[in-house]
Amino acid sequence: YQDTLFAQRTPRGILLDSTSADLEIRHVRIYETALTDDEVLTNYITDRPTLSEMEELRERNDLLNPDTGSISYDKLVNRGKAVLSIAMPDGGLERLWGKSTDTKTDYTFTELIFRSPYGKAYDLRVTDGVIRRQGTSTSTYPIKNLRIYLQKSKTTKVYRNVGKGQEDQWEE
Repeated sequence: YQDTLFAQRTPRGILLDSTSADLEIRHVRIYETALTDDEVLTNYITDRPTLSEMEELRERNDLLNPDTGSISYDKLVNRGKAVLSIAMPDGGLERLWGKSTDTKTDYTFTELIFRSPYGKAYDLRVTDGVIRRQGTSTSTYPIKNLRIYLQKSKTTKVYRNVGKGQEDQWEE
């Protein structure tokens, strides 16, 4: 096939045939418009064979803050994912994340916070630091390898989290 799209301008019958293998059709759904990512996920969850699988998938995909609708970093960390947040001045993040293969340019960031899935004792906050891309072969990929310098700038400060519970308390 030239592509994976299937559309009929004028509806006709569909013939599904297989002479060399078994053919099973489990579901056919027809929509008037393209599905959103949430609708695709909901369909996938709904099609699970057991209620326990459905509930497990719902819980695993519940990553949004109900008040804001944005991703909850606390929920990601609670699921064992590390979270790295970087604030850069004057559109620096777009330059760092762009499609260039430049791995020599240093970029300054105003603040970096690393949230560890191992607990607050492993969280890290850095202010006025330096960062650059690492690895020329992966520099045009959507996911970047980054090198963070903690001693390249005289104004860089590094903090650890000594907070308890939900409260952050950063100590130099």
